[in-house]
Amino acid sequence: MNELKKLSIRGARTNNLKSVDLDIPLKKITCISGPSGSGKSSLAFHTLASESKRRILNSFPSSMKFFWEIPSAADADLISPVLPVWSLAQKNPVIGSRPNVSDLLGVSEVISQLYAMGFDECCPIDHSVLEEVSSTDRAIQNIVEKIKDDEIYHCFISQNEYKDIFPVGNFPVRSYSEKNGIEDYNELLEWQELVKFKKNKIKSLENLIEKYKSAQLLIVGKKGFSFLISLKFQNQVYECIKCDYKKNKIEKRALQLSPYSSIGACKSCNGHGMNLIYDEEVIFKESYFTVQDDGIYLLKYKRFSHLKIELIKELKKLKLDSKTVDELLENEKAYDLIWNGGGKFPGLFSCLDYLERKKYKRPVRIYLRGLQTEEVCESCNGSRISEENKYIRLKNDNLMLGDIYCATIEELLNQIKKINLNKVPKNFEKKVQTIKKTLEKSVLLGLGHISLIRKVKSLSTGEYQKILLVKFISYEGSDSLFIFDEPSLGLNKKLQMELINEVKNLRDQGNTIVIVEHSEHFKRESDFFVEMGPGAGHLGGQIIYKGKFKENSDENLIKALQVKSKKSLSFKNVESRYTSSKTFKIPIGSILGVYGPPGSGKTSIFTKEVPKIIEREEVKNSELIEEVIVFDWAIKKDSSRSTVGTMTGLSPFLRKYYAGLNVSKMLNLKDGHFSPNSDLGRCPTCEGKGVVNVDMSFMEDVQLSCPDCDGMKLRPHIANITDGTMTVHQALNKPIQEVLMHMKKTPKLIRLKEYFDLLNLNHLSLDRSIGSLSGGEYQRLKLMAKLQKNIENSLLIFEHLSFGLSTNEIPNIVQTLHRLLAKNNTIVLIDENEHILECCQSTLLFQ
Repeated sequence: MNELKKLSIRGARTNNLKSVDLDIPLKKITCISGPSGSGKSSLAFHTLASESKRRILNSFPSSMKFFWEIPSAADADLISPVLPVWSLAQKNPVIGSRPNVSDLLGVSEVISQLYAMGFDECCPIDHSVLEEVSSTDRAIQNIVEKIKDDEIYHCFISQNEYKDIFPVGNFPVRSYSEKNGIEDYNELLEWQELVKFKKNKIKSLENLIEKYKSAQLLIVGKKGFSFLISLKFQNQVYECIKCDYKKNKIEKRALQLSPYSSIGACKSCNGHGMNLIYDEEVIFKESYFTVQDDGIYLLKYKRFSHLKIELIKELKKLKLDSKTVDELLENEKAYDLIWNGGGKFPGLFSCLDYLERKKYKRPVRIYLRGLQTEEVCESCNGSRISEENKYIRLKNDNLMLGDIYCATIEELLNQIKKINLNKVPKNFEKKVQTIKKTLEKSVLLGLGHISLIRKVKSLSTGEYQKILLVKFISYEGSDSLFIFDEPSLGLNKKLQMELINEVKNLRDQGNTIVIVEHSEHFKRESDFFVEMGPGAGHLGGQIIYKGKFKENSDENLIKALQVKSKKSLSFKNVESRYTSSKTFKIPIGSILGVYGPPGSGKTSIFTKEVPKIIEREEVKNSELIEEVIVFDWAIKKDSSRSTVGTMTGLSPFLRKYYAGLNVSKMLNLKDGHFSPNSDLGRCPTCEGKGVVNVDMSFMEDVQLSCPDCDGMKLRPHIANITDGTMTVHQALNKPIQEVLMHMKKTPKLIRLKEYFDLLNLNHLSLDRSIGSLSGGEYQRLKLMAKLQKNIENSLLIFEHLSFGLSTNEIPNIVQTLHRLLAKNNTIVLIDENEHILECCQSTLLFQ
């Protein structure tokens, strides 16, 4: 039978695709490129990946499908063959607080198993290896510490133990009772003599203890001195030879070393690695006001609002009622009053205790979480494991388990390289090799600096994607389909070439790779190239070229403006949680390009630390900056009802426009009647979704257009209201450029139309869902939302502005930046795209 050589797609019509037909060669690398919004993501992710995942999941039994979110059917006539698919889009969907990087890489379980195979218990004080003390040694040591030289002592054991040890007819010489002390043998007494000894002849006692393993020994001297030695748990004791630290020995299995078990998890943070504490900056976030003016945020809570009056009464007694909250917190008496209460004011601690008791209510939990911030657990230092597990280490090694979990990816790799695989079981050797391979590829892609205890939810979208990318390229198998969305983002040329080689290795194993990419290196190295276009939105959705990639030298890029910056913002020794300190300058009134290898700290310092420093006015010339606006490239999880209109704020503008028509006034319609999210106007049958789901019991649900509103989401008589040019439904679904042409030309609308044209977003419709946008469209739409107001004298920080943009689209973006410069704004571009960097007045290399 002939082997299949291609994956066929026929009649793909998802989003703006126009019945696209495409044959993707199997076991090859296919690169899809084209302008932003041309249909690349619609073809690769919303059609191929979505439909492949849907069919694979539907092949699972119902008990398994229950836990998965099954995609809806793609709008295509044919996709064949269906391969197991691994898709990697540009987003970090993790919102849980427990998972960290070690879990994401799959190394947590392996670490637990590795240490359980053989480890040394160490002293938490001086980190020296604890020595196991036998029952005999421990008993003799205790006896020697308490007896004197040259005196005779008698060792007794219980009568029951004596009978178990010695045969019938073998009687002891002496017995012991608390009343009479040592006396001749009496079978009725509790204690029977085992041996008589001196300190210098204690070896005879040691031999008897080792031989008979008695549970308890009673040592009695001639002068009535006596003490009891218990041997019951002596064989489970570890001792430090350098200090007095002791602990019971417990045989540990892998589960007992895992932070995901109740035994192995830290008791302080319950295995989270972080503890929630109440944040005073939130509780008093408007502390520059007085209590009367709601300076204490917690007292604005409805349940506590009446307490504000009681607090003011108590402050009046102290003659402090006119003070701001900041001033009150600096006063010892007022501080104690606010927190602990006085008179009829119970204090903020009592308020928080009340809320804690009401945490079973979801709104209360949400409110309380807003008052809290995460703090690294002091007990486990973020490692999530229990105190007793922190200080165990592999045989003949120096790295504790607690240190392993707190290590970076590169440090863990160096540790695993030291493992002698000849000493581990065969079934475990493969696991170690797999983890080693994953860690090596992580370091190769510049992720070696990331700590294993770092929470997954705190990773940037780029870091999250690259860690998953590492797992994918470490895959060992064949006949699978991998779909990547711009894996080159944030990587310099050297790292891009390294990644290309890894992708080729994945291909050579017999897998099919589809990459949505603008990088010239990926295009050049691909086996098959597809270009979508020719434009965006309704002007795209077609394949304009397929075959081997051809170089295109027609580039019309805008060069940097000549701007002389007389002043600058000078930052000294700026550091973030995961990077070392940096010193740099930002020229005011110009564009600064920042680039460097992953892990250099450029993103965390510029997007998190720089805005804080300027806000606190801790840098010279900060008064020249009115606002700091950060445009990160993280594609956040939006509501299923989020649209282009809601994100840009144009939907309210449109609703107001149609509500102002004469026909709307005659029908007494308000703005809310024109919103599918409002009970006033949305179709009651589909609840404003435009579609209804038909439950097919044991089969996949069927999604149909709403029979009452015909997919228009609004009540039909409202959706069909017209201004003489287009109906409400048409206005929501036609390209923005056509809609804005018929609106009243206000200064704001004129400015928005110019930016929509400049940012190449005029092909979008107001009702287009956010989830259907490409990464580049989403990035520029966030910029569009900010540009609705007149931005002046501000610092604008862009992270990977080139994301999703082809080379030919960069000039329009640069024109937008030049317009922003003309309004006395300062711009920082964190990017690796060489064409973007050429448009900057100055560049800064972070290493």
